[in-house]
Amino acid sequence: MSRNQINSASVMTMDMDSTSHVQHGEKMKGLDYDYKGNWCLSSLSCSDEFGFSHAMELRSGNTFSSVGAKFTITAHSKMGWEQKAKSLVDWAE
Repeated sequence: MSRNQINSASVMTMDMDSTSHVQHGEKMKGLDYDYKGNWCLSSLSCSDEFGFSHAMELRSGNTFSSVGAKFTITAHSKMGWEQKAKSLVDWAE
């Protein structure tokens, strides 16, 4: 796995980002004005602390930044996450 080759001890941190992509065409599907008045498409992406992309969605230009910000992250039991999760008390730390 690429993450392990970079740093096998790292804890995965996910970052979600919405970005406007200004367009100049008129007949492209999904183009609309964003809150800044840009004629654009919008993307919602999810990446980890190393910059590896885990999800991406292209959306209409007038989509509010947090709309659709729900991705599913799965982990198999061989990773040992179930035992570690039992010891968690405060998720805010």
